[in-house]
Amino acid sequence: MPLDQTGVVGLDTALAIGAAGLPYVSYYDDTNDNLKLVRCVVADCSSVQAPITIDSTGDVGRHSSIAIGTNGFPVIAYQNTTNGRLRYVVCITANCLSLTGGTLDNGPGLGLDTSTVIGPTGNPVISYRDEASNNLRIAACGTPTCGSVGITPVVTPELDGRDTSITLGLDGNPIISHGSGDLELHVCGNITCSPSIKVGL
Repeated sequence: MPLDQTGVVGLDTALAIGAAGLPYVSYYDDTNDNLKLVRCVVADCSSVQAPITIDSTGDVGRHSSIAIGTNGFPVIAYQNTTNGRLRYVVCITANCLSLTGGTLDNGPGLGLDTSTVIGPTGNPVISYRDEASNNLRIAACGTPTCGSVGITPVVTPELDGRDTSITLGLDGNPIISHGSGDLELHVCGNITCSPSIKVGL
């Protein structure tokens, strides 16, 4: 069953299961250039909350990724294509009608290929690509709502910062895979991924 069929929707999807066991899906509305979110109200998504627009300022919502914060609600990273920015939102309520958010990294071509994880202290960590250099970048938030953030650029071979995917190792530090020429892995030495050990695969 379609969760949203108003216009051309459902691009760049990301999925996470909230604290109540109910799925959230973030996605790009290509008709209106918006970031949208659907929250299922039953586990099999046969009933959903009406789709809501999370951000509509400019062309926003491509390359979305989603994780569940310590409050049990979504944290979403995505690109503002208009200005080439990495943006985020943190839902304050289960229905995401109350939220906070902003810009984490400014510059042309930032915020592509995002992947989001919640660190051991409850703070989001986001991997993404810098289109200008094709290098990997990491944004490590200093609070659960990203009130402060540290940016770590990671130099990678040409074209190899694409399609990032991030998780946490047993030590609580990020491990990031990426690549479109060679597949690579960065095993981070701390939460900000500075330093990291590059593993060629």
